[in-house]
Amino acid sequence: MGRGFLFPAMILAAGATWFAIRARNVPPEASLPAVAKSGDEEAPDSGDWWAAARNHEVWILAGMYFFLKITRYSLLFWLPLYLVQRMQYSESQAGYTSSLFELVGFSGALIAGYVSDRLLNGRRYPVGATMLFGLAAALLMHPVIGRLGPAAMACSISLLGILVYGPDLLMSGPASIDAVSPQHAARAAGIVNGVGSLGQLISAYVVAVIVSRFGWDQLFTFFLFCAAAAGGLLTLRWNKGLEGNGT
Repeated sequence: MGRGFLFPAMILAAGATWFAIRARNVPPEASLPAVAKSGDEEAPDSGDWWAAARNHEVWILAGMYFFLKITRYSLLFWLPLYLVQRMQYSESQAGYTSSLFELVGFSGALIAGYVSDRLLNGRRYPVGATMLFGLAAALLMHPVIGRLGPAAMACSISLLGILVYGPDLLMSGPASIDAVSPQHAARAAGIVNGVGSLGQLISAYVVAVIVSRFGWDQLFTFFLFCAAAAGGLLTLRWNKGLEGNGT
């Protein structure tokens, strides 16, 4: 059984080696412009943290990510059990089907980045909000679609992955960095991801309580409200980046 870990370990080792060789500490090492002037290299004061923490946009993103991470990690870890218990899949079939959440879902990040950068001139919020509202609709329909057969279930889970990973990458990374000055970018991203991780932390308890008391189908209703809440928060900054409205 231990041999089953050999191939993933080899992939991880190869990735770590590539990262160690190719990673750069600062943008100029990768022929990119510096984020700060050379005269600004002295150690930052403690007020830097508060500059990021006082930024309302950072907290909008943090709230969004809290709700999104509850949904993302619940689906990631509990889909196999849902497929076995609720849909009566075999363990192997449940494993293969649930893996589509990530295998196909990562393309959502590529789609979100392309649309934001190439079609909307760097605007993040319309893309994130639209995908999250789409996620809410997909969650509403999932219990119905899933009963149509394995192919429909696979398509539904793939769509959920796309609509989760698109805003996940776009809003926790680029949007968080765009929200503050370059000197505060890492701190802003830390706040957003830290608050989001609180959602991840409670996700297992939330799933266990809802499933035990109300059943699997109601769990997707809960995720629907999480996605809608996350999308609603992003609409507060929908117009950011429009000409004459850069705030």
